[in-house]
Amino acid sequence: MIKKTLILITIFLLSFILSSCDNDIKFTEEAVIIQTDNYQMTGMLTLPNGIKENLPAVVLIGGSGPTDMNSSVGELEPFKDIAYGLAKKGIASIRFNKRTLQYQSELVTDYNFTPQDEYIDDALSAIHLLWDDERIDNENIFLIGHSQGGQFAPVIANQTDKLKGIVVMAGTTSHILDLLMEQILTNYGQTQYNEYLPYYEAVIDIQAPDTSKYNYAYFGAYYNYWLEYNIIDFEAELLECGQNHSILVMQGGKDIQVYPKYYERYQELLPYSTEYLVSHVLYPKLNHMFVDGGNETIYTAYSKKANVDQNVIDTLADSIFGIWPD
Repeated sequence: MIKKTLILITIFLLSFILSSCDNDIKFTEEAVIIQTDNYQMTGMLTLPNGIKENLPAVVLIGGSGPTDMNSSVGELEPFKDIAYGLAKKGIASIRFNKRTLQYQSELVTDYNFTPQDEYIDDALSAIHLLWDDERIDNENIFLIGHSQGGQFAPVIANQTDKLKGIVVMAGTTSHILDLLMEQILTNYGQTQYNEYLPYYEAVIDIQAPDTSKYNYAYFGAYYNYWLEYNIIDFEAELLECGQNHSILVMQGGKDIQVYPKYYERYQELLPYSTEYLVSHVLYPKLNHMFVDGGNETIYTAYSKKANVDQNVIDTLADSIFGIWPD
């Protein structure tokens, strides 16, 4: 029996030249394939023009749900903005369609699909692709995770020795369904909260394999997905990551999906590092997608075309070049 589902609120080599309307600065994009086992995710490698070697680089990891390589939502394409903005500053990047987008029809009946499949393995494949590219500085590869991608960024970093640091954008160390239930209560009220409460409680109780429930789905994922998710201690993963990686945490003050208190938890867990850099930056006027969030509601958010704030791009670039915010 399939339980009632709810989509989480969130959210070959081909080269060609793209020209920016900003002073006609040019950069190059190369279509790439992120290969993990038999899965092939379409991706894009964005490179600054005129630099042929020792490029710092980032891998961009999207949030919950079947997001595309641009992390598109409504009229916004934040990952494209970040990729283009970083390229103009001399930093390469890879962004790619999530497996849940590219293989959506196949995964509908994959009862053993887990967070390792959704986030970790494909991110590691993208990191390896950068690592093997002779143009990339292997000592300067970062991972940027947004929303649930930010939650998984430390977990990914702890499974590879090929990252210098991570950036958590609008992330949380809490259970994703704790956040979701708070969103439901805040935006839709007690009645709808009560409607989903039994399914939330069922997921939280998943702690052991149960072959009789393999095809039960809760909040858009099957039993075995939540079994693996519930085992992950995201706070412990963050602390472990902070032992040997630089960490930048970024948050929008107008975020109506991931609230500032989740950002404050990162500050509590990692107030500073004596050996590696840790920094936290709050943008009071920006939303979940790091564009101006003034006067928006859950019904109007992301409905107007806008770009990621330039201050965010600048902070990302400075951090990758070792100039960290105070």
